[in-house]
Amino acid sequence: MSIGWGSFQTRARGRIWRDICLKEGVGELYLCAAKTYDTGDPALYGFDAIVEFPPHGVRVAKKNDLYQINNPAFRGSIMITASW
Repeated sequence: MSIGWGSFQTRARGRIWRDICLKEGVGELYLCAAKTYDTGDPALYGFDAIVEFPPHGVRVAKKNDLYQINNPAFRGSIMITASW
């Protein structure tokens, strides 16, 4: 089920997870939401922060060869997004 940003349910679910984690001894949660469209202040929706992602479906050349990658298990892509 998709829940809109302005929904009371979004804030309530965040509180439920925070309460469960505290009761179970996990500790305080730091909740992050994905930045989509015009998402504003995350606190309005019960989140602590917003995580930005590059646009989906954009074709950009990988720049891995420009950097020394020290972790042999790295399988990600390095892209320069300044031109977006």
